Formats: sequence, C-alpha cells, structure tokens
Amino acid sequence: MTTLTHSDGSPRAINSKLDQLEASIGSLDIGTGEHALNVLLDLDDLQSRLQKAEASGTHLQAELVQWDYICQLVRKNARLILNKMGGPAGLMKKRIELQADESAWWWYLDDYLAERRRKNIRKTLIGIVGAVLLIALLVFGYQRFLAPPPEVTESYFHRLAAESAMQAGDVQTALNEIDLALGYLPEEPELLTVKSVLLQSSGQPDQAQIILDQARSLAQDDLSIYLAQAQTYLLLGDTKGIREMGGKIVEEYPDSAYGPMFLGTADELEENYESALTYLQQSVSLAEEQGDMNLSANLRVRIATLVQKSMAPSLPLPTETP
Repeated sequence: MTTLTHSDGSPRAINSKLDQLEASIGSLDIGTGEHALNVLLDLDDLQSRLQKAEASGTHLQAELVQWDYICQLVRKNARLILNKMGGPAGLMKKRIELQADESAWWWYLDDYLAERRRKNIRKTLIGIVGAVLLIALLVFGYQRFLAPPPEVTESYFHRLAAESAMQAGDVQTALNEIDLALGYLPEEPELLTVKSVLLQSSGQPDQAQIILDQARSLAQDDLSIYLAQAQTYLLLGDTKGIREMGGKIVEEYPDSAYGPMFLGTADELEENYESALTYLQQSVSLAEEQGDMNLSANLRVRIATLVQKSMAPSLPLPTETP
C-alpha cells in the first residue's frame, strides 16, 4: 500500500488517502496481517493530517464525514483486524513496539472488543435474570397483575424507563423515573429498594440507607429486598454489588437458588466461566429441590450457553456480521 507523507495535508491528498483506506478496509477479509497493520498505520497518518489541516484553518467538512464513516468501518471489522494481527497478543506487541498513543483507539481494539463482549453478556443476563424474577413476581402477585389498576400501570412504565436509563449508565435519569414511579406507588418496597441502590451509586449513602430502611419496613422479607438490589446492580453493571447480594442470600437464605445464581452471574460478567458454572449448577440443584422447575429450566439454558462461552477463547474470533 502506498503511504503518503504526513506533511501533505491538502484536502486533495487527504481525500485520496481516505479513499485508499476505505478500499483497504473493504478488502481486509482477503488480506494478510501486514494488510491489517497498514490499516492501523494509515489511521495514524490520517488522524495526524486531519488535525494539522484543521489547526491551519482548512475547511474539511466532507473529509471529516468520511473519516467518521471509516472509524465505524474499523469498529465493525474489529474482530477481523484483531485476527489478522494474531489476536490480542499480536496487537499488544505492535502497539508497544510502536508506542501507540492511547488516543489512537484503533490500537486498542482488543480492549474495545472485550468491553463490547461484557456489555453483550450483561444485556443477555439482564433479560434472563429479569425473566426469572418476573415469573417469581407473577406467582406471588398473581391477582395484582391480572387486572392492574391505572397507578400500577403508570408506575410500571416509569420503572421500565428507569431500567433503560440504568443500562445506559444514566443514574440521574433513572432516579427521576423511579421517583415518578413512586409517585403512583409510594409504599412499593421494590421501587424503594431500587431508589436506595441508585442513591448509593450517586454518592448519597445516608439518604440511600433511609430509603432502604423504609423499604425493609414494608417488604415481606429481606429476600425480596436482596433480589431487587441484585437486579438493580445487574442493570448498573456493578459486579461487586451483585456478588454482595448473592453472598447475603447464600448466608441468610441457604435454601434459595437465587444466591448462587447471582454469584454465578457476577462471575459470568467478569468472564470467570469456571466459577460461574459451579455456582449455576448449585443453583439448579437448589431450584429443583424447591420444585421451581421454571428457574431450573432457565438456569440449564444458561449453563449450556456458558459451556460454549468457556470454549470460545480457543476458537478463532468470527468475522463481524453486517
């Protein structure tokens, strides 16, 4: 691949380089490790040119749009690039050798993929754990959910909005939505518990404790409080909190399948699959002892998925699908 010099920062030269790089990314699947390396080097080159051109007052609106598009292509093909470079170890070796700047995110595609993988795992677990807890909630509150009054429906919609905000990392919006939900159901212990976790996460421990005490005074038992706390920590991606709640359930409710389930969930999020499998298998045994076949079935699906994940590191990373 022909590489233009850093000194040529004219729009025409930048346009030419952008076109070359876009074509090069398009042919990555038939390229070599050197091809992938050149893509990363060309990104360095182009970033330098663009920065110098902008500093000199050159108008580059179209070029910046194409640059953003190319960055999207690089992220889309991150796994392919990483494979061509010899995996995370190969990429790390090159970035150390070239002393890549941390602002050049393309030299850290291994970290990008690992973080994306963690987010995908978390998203899946939120759905699975949420479904399990919903089944339990329907069992204990059957009449209430058969024909919920308007305030329950309105509160539920705000609860959903809060959960979306938590997954996006927006704790303040989540707090606002939970407050709106509590406006309809001010003595709902689960909502109060969620609020206490959010207050704790936003650096308001004293207020969080007050709200948690209020939730405990209204709740049927501490187990329901721990379940709501664990689910909220899961939505926030806080593995420390998930593990703490799982440990409390194991200690105080040793016959509950939810304790080891949340301990396994924390390990799975941290990609400690061997430990996660051990906990989830314990959870299955407890669920079946308690006759909770719905939970057992859900956990068995998770275990099968985990076994596949635990084998994944020895397999080549697949090419990103469009």
